[in-house]
Amino acid sequence: MLEASGTAKSDIEELIAGKGKANPDFPIEYARLRSIWPIVIVFVTATGMYGFSLSLDMDGALLLQFLIAFTATSVFTTNSALVIDLYPGASASATAVNNLIRCIVGAGGVAVIDFLIQLLTPRFAFLALAIMTIIFLPLVWVQLKWGPGWRKSRLERKSVTVTNNSQV
Repeated sequence: MLEASGTAKSDIEELIAGKGKANPDFPIEYARLRSIWPIVIVFVTATGMYGFSLSLDMDGALLLQFLIAFTATSVFTTNSALVIDLYPGASASATAVNNLIRCIVGAGGVAVIDFLIQLLTPRFAFLALAIMTIIFLPLVWVQLKWGPGWRKSRLERKSVTVTNNSQV
């Protein structure tokens, strides 16, 4: 598109100028979560294979550790970006809560993994962790399906609160 001044303006620039992510119709959830599926597939596969690789060779175990760490970090980064986009005025608070939950879950994992390995053996302990990831994976679909509606209703409640406070 050409503006009256003759400069080119892309659709993205128009979207950003038209409030971009603040636009309630902009698909933030889809934009952030669309690339998570292949990452999660690699994560689940690497986690499930890790316990079995410990009895084979260390090269395979180290490669799987790298894949697990890389994909877990990728999922966390994607989640952090989504949370920041959902709460643009409170991104520091959203990031702090996100990090707090991540640390609590990490501490719980460290507390439980030795018990799980002793109970199930390394093979089945890491296989159980992969299965737990698969069990919770539909939550991504829930966010994609109902997240935009939840976001719109939250924005409507927020605008009603601001309007009511400004009338007082």
